[in-house]
Amino acid sequence: MYFYPELLKKSINAFSKYYEINYFYNAIYFNSFFNAIKEEKQNDERKEREENGKILLKAWFKNINREFDEKLRSDNFILLFNQYVNSSLDLFNEIYDGYITSHLIYHDFIDLYLKYIYSPSISYSKELNLSDHEIIFQKDRIKLLHYINNNQKPTKSGSNTLLIIYAPINRFHILDLNPSKSVVRTLIKNGIDVYLIDWGYFDKKDNELTLKDFIDYIDEAVKAIIQSKSSLLSTSYPPIKISVLGYCWGGILSLIYSATAINQKNIDKLILMATPIDFSKDITMVSMWTKSIDTDKIIKTFHHFDGYFLDFLFTMRNPVKFLFAKYFNLLKKLDNKEFVDTFFDVEKWLHDTPPIPGELYKKIVNECYKDNRLISGKMKLYEKVANEEEKNGGKDNKIDINKITMPILSIIAEKDDLVSPMSSLAINDNISSKEKKVFKLPGGHVSLCISDEAHKELWPKVANWIRSDI
Repeated sequence: MYFYPELLKKSINAFSKYYEINYFYNAIYFNSFFNAIKEEKQNDERKEREENGKILLKAWFKNINREFDEKLRSDNFILLFNQYVNSSLDLFNEIYDGYITSHLIYHDFIDLYLKYIYSPSISYSKELNLSDHEIIFQKDRIKLLHYINNNQKPTKSGSNTLLIIYAPINRFHILDLNPSKSVVRTLIKNGIDVYLIDWGYFDKKDNELTLKDFIDYIDEAVKAIIQSKSSLLSTSYPPIKISVLGYCWGGILSLIYSATAINQKNIDKLILMATPIDFSKDITMVSMWTKSIDTDKIIKTFHHFDGYFLDFLFTMRNPVKFLFAKYFNLLKKLDNKEFVDTFFDVEKWLHDTPPIPGELYKKIVNECYKDNRLISGKMKLYEKVANEEEKNGGKDNKIDINKITMPILSIIAEKDDLVSPMSSLAINDNISSKEKKVFKLPGGHVSLCISDEAHKELWPKVANWIRSDI
């Protein structure tokens, strides 16, 4: 480990980029404030001083939102952000170069703390809110949950059976948040037999998990469901087929699983919820930042993508909104117990983000976000092809979503700031299904799970679509 001059040089570079980032954000705060004052001075109406103060604050927040949305997408900021990430990685590698490894000092300590102290302290209360369920399949840290509803009866071909595949980011609890805001409960109430894959809490042992490993986990879960359902039905019923719902990156995994011909025989319908498909049309901040940074360098350094860094990125989109403004809204609604309970349940979910396995993260970011191979049909399930498959032209290795023929439903959040709606809607132009349905909901990415409108209108419609004969 060289302290001079290389460490000093890299330290200065990293901290200078950090202060440039800070200056960029502070400039937005100050410019937004001065513009709000100018707008207030142009207001001809005379108002009380207290009222003027409220109007000024609202104008400031409005300007901040607009400035962040515009300037954090700019080429200047994206270049600066990329330089900041690279300089931080260079400094980290320089500090931990030599006999003191980054794993020994950094990852082992942080991972142990997050997995065995921080996350369990948060997860315990979340687990208490979950609907009644049983674990019908488990492999490694992956669990298949079956939600219990004694009033449901098996239907022929499992036509009311749904497997939910959540993203390997955060935890699945947002889909079963609490008794009043639970996608799982709403679906069960509307006649759906619900299963869900719990990916568990990844750690450094999972860094080498590939995309194919995740597809294999899904395949084993599907087979476990079909076997479980088949045992309840007489042999006169036709082969069991189930519906699959994927949320965000879980939608990407669901789509890839469904694109393989051998898997299509098990799937009745496919639902993609806020799922990015055409990444050239995904112009959200997180997507643009993700495309700009050196993914390989991050994974080479840390071997996974840290969950707390992902939380940091989400907050960076608009610190005022995600750190302060939401609490002002909470203060206004302290007398609404349901709102307060849901608010803190969402906060606990937001800040319980496991690391993403490095090989999976590299695969999706490099081939989907950067090269847009999913939509072009050039993506492969894995890189090395066995000799038997080479003779076959590697057919089972190609991910061709154009070959998907089952009915498909796209669920879109119209104000989604994590997945552009146009990116999701592109699915309908790139598959062979005859039945292509779109349900839209006003609001953002998470509102699909927790808004009143979602539970009153969206999810009952989804349940009806799943049960329908198409």
